[in-house]
Amino acid sequence: MSTPPGVPARAEPFSGARLDPDDLPREVWPSPKHRARWARRILLVLVVVLAMLLAVWAGGGFERRTDDVVWVEPGEVVANGGYAIALERATAKPMIGGGWAVDLSGTCRNESAPTEILPVNQVLVADPAQLDTIVLANSVTIASSDSAVLPLGGWTRPCTFHLLISDWEPGAEIQVAIWEKVWTDVSFTGLGDQDWIDGTRGWRMMLPLTVVVSDVE
Repeated sequence: MSTPPGVPARAEPFSGARLDPDDLPREVWPSPKHRARWARRILLVLVVVLAMLLAVWAGGGFERRTDDVVWVEPGEVVANGGYAIALERATAKPMIGGGWAVDLSGTCRNESAPTEILPVNQVLVADPAQLDTIVLANSVTIASSDSAVLPLGGWTRPCTFHLLISDWEPGAEIQVAIWEKVWTDVSFTGLGDQDWIDGTRGWRMMLPLTVVVSDVE
């Protein structure tokens, strides 16, 4: 359509993302009434979420509680997220170019229910001072796919966690942490949408450490 002389052309509104009307038939476009209804619902959800966050913050829910640290002995079983993990010892070997390869050895057992989805379990080299300063970069996980080698039935099998650590000097022991996983309802509606989330506890242990002399100069 051409624009009459003297009448400025109407600029098309700019948007970073544009929906081509040809991709969506006009008969399925939401009516203004429906759009307003959904906008009110979204606004209500945002207000509720904000109120929940403020309530948690006011109650100190975002603060890390140091009394949730549970100390265990080497070889003591930690039941966490469907797995039973018992770490007994550690070995460290220097790597070419710096850093250390550390193996945490022990046993693992799959105690989850057949209907549960196995979570990721993190085993970490911990900072000696605070649980909330665990060095996340120096972590290793048991993923859901590992259930193939840890089948149901409570069979205990040897397992080793391999970690690569930089900026660390080995001693007679190494401090290790396991973070809690909790199977819970994560839905806003409470309709039973279950999943694994981080809990509030952590387990710490001091494992005896053996340093293996590298044969690579």
